Amino acid sequence: MLNKLNTILLLILSFGTFISVNAQNETANTVSTAYTSVEEIENVKVISNKNVANPDRIISTSVTAKIQTIADQIHDSHDYEIMVVCLTSIDNQDIRSWGTELFNLWGIGDKETENGLLILVVTDARRVEFITGRGMESVLTDAQCYQIQQERMVPSFKKGDYGKGILEGMNAVSDIVNKKGALYDSNPDDIYENESSRYTSPPFYKNSFFIVYASFCGLLTLIYFIFLLTAFSTRDLYRRYHIMKVWTLLIFAFLAPLPFIILLYYTRKQSNRWRNMERIGIESGDLLHKLSEEEEDQFLNKGQMAEEVIHSMDHDVWINEAGTDIVVLTYKKWFSGYEKCSKCGFKTYRKDYDKAITKATYTKAGTGEKKYSCKNCGHSVVKRYKIPKLHKSSSGRYYGGGGSVGG
Repeated sequence: MLNKLNTILLLILSFGTFISVNAQNETANTVSTAYTSVEEIENVKVISNKNVANPDRIISTSVTAKIQTIADQIHDSHDYEIMVVCLTSIDNQDIRSWGTELFNLWGIGDKETENGLLILVVTDARRVEFITGRGMESVLTDAQCYQIQQERMVPSFKKGDYGKGILEGMNAVSDIVNKKGALYDSNPDDIYENESSRYTSPPFYKNSFFIVYASFCGLLTLIYFIFLLTAFSTRDLYRRYHIMKVWTLLIFAFLAPLPFIILLYYTRKQSNRWRNMERIGIESGDLLHKLSEEEEDQFLNKGQMAEEVIHSMDHDVWINEAGTDIVVLTYKKWFSGYEKCSKCGFKTYRKDYDKAITKATYTKAGTGEKKYSCKNCGHSVVKRYKIPKLHKSSSGRYYGGGGSVGG
């Protein structure tokens, strides 16, 4: 009799232990499968109207239900579609590319607003990815994705509690979405009682952008005329030219086309006139005339001729009939790329090359070299510099720095 009682007791204890172990390890009963193609993952939204794909049973059914509740609340309140996919392995494939392919295959989110989000967790790669639609990017930024992964999900993932980590991430997403609201009103006409109450756009001249732009154009034009009056107030033609030189740039016609297409044409024409008008020699008082490009070379030194050859500067030579009063006027060229040489003083110095001598790697810095030389005196300088080590982009490996940023 005693043996029978012992046998029954042992069976009861064994059954109780079995129930307890199964209850405690509900989340640990995973199926190890390596998925090589996104087609292998069943679209749970289509099949069962669910938002959580957990084919390897990485998270428990109770946590899955909680995640589903949050996804439903977000969709009902703001129309965003969030899908969560938990997998053991995708066989060493690029996880972000794989996730993007899955996102597109399932068509997550509304086609017009692109308001979908895929949260993909791959346990063997220790990766979590947020794949967002273009519309969703304006609500959930890359920086916010990274912060959610690092602060809310990664700590639990490191402990092997994937369910808690995903649940925390979903709650964080829900908080952000609830603050920003929906991308659009699905029934915008409901806010109007009748046609007469509909909002109509104000005239363009009352638009705030137009007012700001018109004010900018007006201010720019005012500054231009201040410069022009200053130029006309001096009798020195060379000084007039340089006062108005900046206003010959084409950029002003793009910034304020209405006044400056005309003003640019006038300024360039007037500047050319001032540059070529006959002058009176200060020393001799004689009338000076401008020499041609060929004639002026004998009056220029080697450095000035070098500047003209490389088009960094232009020099006009003015001379009287007697050849006793010679004036050389210098005009800088815009954006020539040359600088003033520290040795000879002419604007004939620039960078010849900038190249890597030893390439940087992920473990070691590299070395670069730049060479500068003067086209006039031959002065040259070679500078070596350090190229920083290469850095891998955010990998999303949560054991060493957290989840990757979705985009």
